[in-house]
This record gives sequence, C-alpha cells and structure tokens, in this order.
Amino acid sequence: MGGMHSQRKYIAHAIDLIASQCAVVLAVCICKADEIDAARQWSTADGRFTVTASMIDSPKPGSKSISLRRKDTGVTIQVPVAVLSQSDQDYLRERITHTSENASAKHLHCSAGNF
Repeated sequence: MGGMHSQRKYIAHAIDLIASQCAVVLAVCICKADEIDAARQWSTADGRFTVTASMIDSPKPGSKSISLRRKDTGVTIQVPVAVLSQSDQDYLRERITHTSENASAKHLHCSAGNF
C-alpha cells in the first residue's frame, strides 16, 4: 500500500510541475502576442531619451502617441509621437502605410468572397 501511495504522490507532483511550466510558457506567449514588431531602439528628437522596446499596437494615422513595451523591464509606456526622432517618425509612417495596405488587401480579398 505504501508503494502505491508514493507513486500517486510522485505522479501528482509531476502533473503539478508540468502544469506550472505550461502556465509560464502560456504567460510568455500571451505577453509576446501583442507585440507587432521586434524590439528596436527608439529615441527622442533631442537625443535625451532612448529605449529599446517593441511596439504593441498598430500605429494609426493621426495617432498622438504609441504604446511601447520596454525590453529591459517589460513595462508598457506611452510615448508622444511628436517627441520622437525623425527616423522613428519615418518608421511609424512606414508602418502606418504598410498596415493600411495590408488592411485594404484583406478587405478586397474578403469582399471578393474568398475567406
């Protein structure tokens, strides 16, 4: 009887361990799922502030700010577009164009009855 009890205890412990590892993997996947770009360096126009972060929302035309997830801390920050360097603003403009083109292509594809 003692052997059966220790086997059950071992199996229960193994299941708990696997479940906790799955929870960690799931949490990491969920956190990464909302990032739309790989981390890159963002800077203010005056060069006083730089951060390595990934964009977590698709930029929209006329957006006043963007949401970035800091690579070092995982904290989400809001950054006004107007304070970004010219190269970062150009990058955002390119992303907006790319996002708009993809949305238009998907719309045309779906409206043609191809899902």
